[in-house]
Amino acid sequence: MSETVRSFFNTWLSGKKLSTSPATHALYNRSLTKFLGALSFKADRPLSGVTPSDVAVFRDSRLKEDHVSGGSLGLDLRVIRSVFSSARRQGLILHNPAEAIDLPTNKPLERDVFTPAELSALLAVASPEWRTLILCGYYLGGRLSDMASLSWNSVDLAERVISYTQGKTGRKVVVPIHPRLASICVSSAPMAARNTPRSRCSSAHHQRSSNLSTSASACPIASRASEVRSARCKASAFS
Repeated sequence: MSETVRSFFNTWLSGKKLSTSPATHALYNRSLTKFLGALSFKADRPLSGVTPSDVAVFRDSRLKEDHVSGGSLGLDLRVIRSVFSSARRQGLILHNPAEAIDLPTNKPLERDVFTPAELSALLAVASPEWRTLILCGYYLGGRLSDMASLSWNSVDLAERVISYTQGKTGRKVVVPIHPRLASICVSSAPMAARNTPRSRCSSAHHQRSSNLSTSASACPIASRASEVRSARCKASAFS
């Protein structure tokens, strides 16, 4: 019996777990899930039954959806191309149906840094926890997911640096702590994090528990800072 589209897609996705980050794997899974939905009953038919017309219909239907950028659709189509290319290399199909479909033009968005006035406007309406998160992103230049997962083991108050590993690239980043962010860290940090160098604190933590979520030294910075400020009524820390 010929392999179905769905079964081959699942096999391909399983293999990608070994070579991609969880976030990238999730993007691949999302793209292929949408395509399988568009194929309807064909998703459970042989791979050879998928035609360029099927891919074109998927592309055109995605273009009609609200808030779908050229970059998102381009990613979907590149993932589909890659899967069918793998099937062709394995001799399961003779032609890649996605190669006949043009990719959409992607006009990258131009991003700029928030101005001090814009930062102040954000902080004025943000909750205490989000204020800390915003300031971490602003002064460290990190992605939201990386900033939200920072722990006290990432903070070295003695050396005035914060280090973390980027979730998307796997690259370790070490950034000096801006004085404004440093004052928040000092006032919010657990006593052990204030008085102990990061390396020793991390070592002691691992001796206490292998579960990061059970240790005060591993509580997310934004959450911990919010708790301390609420307890001490220090809403003026961000003014």
